[in-house]
Amino acid sequence: EYNLFDFESITMGYIDLHSQQMYLKKEETLYVGIKKLPENYSKQDLVYTPMEAGVCTVNSNGQVTAIGEGVTVLKISTNDGKYEIYMTIIVNEDYNNLEGFTPL
Repeated sequence: EYNLFDFESITMGYIDLHSQQMYLKKEETLYVGIKKLPENYSKQDLVYTPMEAGVCTVNSNGQVTAIGEGVTVLKISTNDGKYEIYMTIIVNEDYNNLEGFTPL
């Protein structure tokens, strides 16, 4: 006897980002780039939670503002907690400093 699995009853979905990392200078502001959301969700259904206080703030629209140097992980989840993804936020005044950089 075989039990068949009903694949159509599974809700497939995930949050996809344009980038897994964001580099900012202090007081610089950028938006989290959302590439894809699970079916029946919109950007208004997302919650942004930085794991390390003092590095950045994030508003409900995904606008990240750097407030201090450091590194934090930003958790991006749906408001019902079913889907989540993480990205790294790096705040450093010299992230564009290429001194000493040698191209391959």
